[in-house]
Amino acid sequence: MTRADSLRAAARNVEQAAWGELYSTLMDCSEVLKELNPIQRANFLDGIKAELHRKQQGTCAACDQSIDLFSMEIDHIIPYTLGGGNERANLQLICRACNRRKGKSVDLLELLSYLEDRYLNLR
Repeated sequence: MTRADSLRAAARNVEQAAWGELYSTLMDCSEVLKELNPIQRANFLDGIKAELHRKQQGTCAACDQSIDLFSMEIDHIIPYTLGGGNERANLQLICRACNRRKGKSVDLLELLSYLEDRYLNLR
């Protein structure tokens, strides 16, 4: 192994550790914010689903496949279980298959931004 290969491997290890630490910290922040400002899960009205369907031009936000309104599911971009709310900016329509595949996965940088915005709006 060359010195360059060794340095690349060390850099990858540092990056993986940093992402792991960020994930752990964001999960802690999410729990604290849920305690400070609990989000109430609301029933979704058909109007919201139709509005999202028009906005997305009848396509799944995850796979871009065309799908009819009744086959799409409302998805929280930042999952409800991680503190994501019901505001329209956090909602999208995705097909059933994509929704099952996504589960509660989330982009950590999107979660960081969302939680930061929620915290700043508590004041």
